[in-house]
Amino acid sequence: MASFGYQVLGFGSGGGSTAVTGQWLIVAGGGGSGDYQTGGSGAGGYRTNYGSDGTTLESGVTYNVVVGAGGAAGGTCNKGADSSLIGTGLSVTSSGGATSQFSNNSAALAKRNGGSGAGGPGQQGNSAYGGGGTGNSPSITPVDTETTTVQGKNGGAGNNSSYPGQGGGGGGGAGTAGATAPSSNCGTGGQGSSNAISGTAITYAGGGGGGGSPSAPSASGGTGGGGNGTNGGGGTPKAGDGTDGLGGGAGGAPDDSNKGGSGGDGVVFLRISDAAATAATIATAATTSTDVGGSGETVIKWTANGSITMG
Repeated sequence: MASFGYQVLGFGSGGGSTAVTGQWLIVAGGGGSGDYQTGGSGAGGYRTNYGSDGTTLESGVTYNVVVGAGGAAGGTCNKGADSSLIGTGLSVTSSGGATSQFSNNSAALAKRNGGSGAGGPGQQGNSAYGGGGTGNSPSITPVDTETTTVQGKNGGAGNNSSYPGQGGGGGGGAGTAGATAPSSNCGTGGQGSSNAISGTAITYAGGGGGGGSPSAPSASGGTGGGGNGTNGGGGTPKAGDGTDGLGGGAGGAPDDSNKGGSGGDGVVFLRISDAAATAATIATAATTSTDVGGSGETVIKWTANGSITMG
């Protein structure tokens, strides 16, 4: 791992200038789920340059941070909101996770696409209803030093059976695609991606598990905060929520009201040298951890909108 901080450019006393390098992780909000045999919702988009030599951050420049909220539960479903880190020389946006609903109209189908795609809903014998959504939508062009090539994977298709149908799993953020619903149960959520930018390896952006009717066993969400799906019966009548701070997608729900789950809120990290962090002005950071792992680096974590102005 490279060490980050101030790099002296030029030679001789008084002839140099400085630049700061940093690593970042940007996870968007996961999709929420509705109330009618929905597939698992997609995780928030996941983008990072962790593991690279870092991005140059310019002195005196303010880099604005937006942390996307998870999509709300119920109704006609809600996609997650985008997260971003934007300033001079750096503009990175991760797209909100997709959501699924039982319809084949163009507006509903568009909601299945996002940072990670949503699983298709139970299809009731009509394949037009049940296709999984597309992840990495809109597609990204990786920026300089970015180590991710896509921000999320596709959702799995719902089961093309007569009523009752089962939902597919939501896609994981740059991890794995959600599973297609088999004939006997729902599709599992896609696995998220592990990242140690905080000093500890944590998995982010898991997709939600598919939901179905009481006769169809529900499915688990993906590692990284994906919510479990539900069939409306037993002790879990409500779909699982995605986990906040991980950008997990909500689990799918059955054909009953008020059973959908909420998507997990996203998160933004920036890792720079201790000296650079001391010189910077940081707004509304949730936590600032210095000398992480004895590296001489500071990790700044945002769970709400904020900024950093480099010194």
